[in-house]
Amino acid sequence: FMSLEKVSALWLMGIFHEAGGLFSRMKFFLKSHSQCSID
Repeated sequence: FMSLEKVSALWLMGIFHEAGGLFSRMKFFLKSHSQCSID
């Protein structure tokens, strides 16, 4: 049985990891999209 602090810490880490991946995908999409419109 894990403690509540450990569970919430893992949960927050998972959320930040997901948000970071989503942000980098969005940034990559916006970068390639803007390059296409400039060309």
